[in-house]
Amino acid sequence: DQPRSRGLGDVYKRQERSGAVGLKLALSSADWFPTTGQMIGRGPVRGERRLAASGLQTLSAPSLTGNSLLQLIDLQAPVQVLDPGRKGRLDASHTRLDLARERISSAYPFTAVLDQSRLSGTGFEAIGPSHTLMVPLNCRLNQPADSLVANSCSWNWQTNKIEALGAVELRRKALAQVTSAQRLQGVLNEQGMAVFSSPGARVETRVTLPPRAPSG
Repeated sequence: DQPRSRGLGDVYKRQERSGAVGLKLALSSADWFPTTGQMIGRGPVRGERRLAASGLQTLSAPSLTGNSLLQLIDLQAPVQVLDPGRKGRLDASHTRLDLARERISSAYPFTAVLDQSRLSGTGFEAIGPSHTLMVPLNCRLNQPADSLVANSCSWNWQTNKIEALGAVELRRKALAQVTSAQRLQGVLNEQGMAVFSSPGARVETRVTLPPRAPSG
């Protein structure tokens, strides 16, 4: 099985139509083995995706490997995605694009910024058909007025609904308020800020009051 030099558009026939990925990728050169589907791509890798809501989104990575029969592309670390229209940035390690299932995932720590919010965790999975981003471990969200930690969290980018699960702790700077629960739900507003509530859930809230001013 001798390698052939082919463009990604020829090797990955479904790439242009994939709703979850929808990327146009370019790289310096690639070797493709048609019998096994294996591909080795030399970078730098550059990607573009045009979004109706926020405009052009770009991706970069030093190199990639893949398999055209399985419709998989593995981006080698470091991987960066920039979304200027939403003031967004993702910094990740090894990341897999699963074109057949319309999924983007990584098992490694990452950080993401969306306007005034900063999200981090161990691993992530973006699922195109359900419009959901999931962080399975060590979810942390930091915002100007509050911060949240949880075992896991998810965000639906179509409805902007957010859910945090397991040992959830929400700390608000105002009055040093701390809310603990097993589940909190929220909504991402237009400024990229998550606003949380706990409908029907059992929560514990602690508030630190400022010391009373001495009477004159």
